[in-house]
Amino acid sequence: MTLPPPRPELQKARPQASSNTGPIALCLLTVFALGGGFYAYTQGLLPASPAKMADTPKPLPAAAQLSMLSLNDAPKALAASHFDSATRAKIMASLQRGDIRLAQLPLLDAAGVPGQVVDVTSAGITQRVVLSASFQPVVLPITTAGAVSITPVTAPHNALLSIIALTALGPEALPTLTGLNQAIELGVIVQ
Repeated sequence: MTLPPPRPELQKARPQASSNTGPIALCLLTVFALGGGFYAYTQGLLPASPAKMADTPKPLPAAAQLSMLSLNDAPKALAASHFDSATRAKIMASLQRGDIRLAQLPLLDAAGVPGQVVDVTSAGITQRVVLSASFQPVVLPITTAGAVSITPVTAPHNALLSIIALTALGPEALPTLTGLNQAIELGVIVQ
C-alpha cells in the first residue's frame, strides 16, 4: 500500500489585527504604581527617614527592684549626688511630704572603660553620670513604682555599651546599647 505524495497547500493569509494593548497596559500599571506610592507616602505607611529615626531614642525595656533610702540617710545621699542645691532642696521637700522616695542605683561600665557618659532621668530630673570600672552611685527620686531612662550621651567606646546596675537583688546586666539612638527604660520598684 502506497501513500499518495503529500501536496502542500497554501493557507490563506490571516489579517493581523493591530493591537495597542501593550502600551495601554504599561501606562495603567505606571499610574497604579505611582498612585499606590503616593498613598503610602501620604498615609505614613513607609518607614521614616533615617534622620527622623536617629532623633528619637529606641527604648529597650528592663526592670529593677531597688531599696529605699531612709529619711535619715537622704541628706547624706543628696549631698554626695551631682544635684545643685536648689534641686536638692526640692527633692528633700518632696521626700518629707511623702510624694517621692529616694533610692540609689549604682552603675558601672561592664567593659571597664572609663569615660562613657550617660544621662539618667527619673521623676523629670536628669543627671549626667560618667561611668567607669567601679560602681558610680546615682541617687534616684521616684514614686513607689516609676521609670528610669538611661540614655548614652557619648558614643560607645567599643561597638556596644554594657551597663551593670547594682539592684536590691544584686548586680544586674541592663540591655546593651549600640548607639546614641537607643535608651534603656528601666521600670523600677522601690521597697
